[in-house]
Amino acid sequence: MRKITIISLFLLILLLSTNVFAADLIWRLTHGDQYALILGTVEQVDEGWIKVNVSKILNGKQVGKSIEIFADENRTIEPKFYWYVPKEGDFVVVSIDKDNSKYILKLGIRFHH
Repeated sequence: MRKITIISLFLLILLLSTNVFAADLIWRLTHGDQYALILGTVEQVDEGWIKVNVSKILNGKQVGKSIEIFADENRTIEPKFYWYVPKEGDFVVVSIDKDNSKYILKLGIRFHH
């Protein structure tokens, strides 16, 4: 009887389980889910955008040597660059998208002072 109960419980769990599909951040960053992933230094900080001197394009399409990256205009929570408050001289890895002629923060920004 106990063996039948265990097998029944196992089959019930197997039948009720569902597949979950998710994209982890590493996959999204390395498989083209943004226009470009860049490494650079923050040159200038202004309200809602930062100017970055691009050292290297880690993934994606070519961008200029110095670009302005805008925060998400729809973001109402401060800071505009998610949890990051940019400072001049910071080294950053930034995921960007392109909207017409301007670059917009896509999946986030990682920094080192």
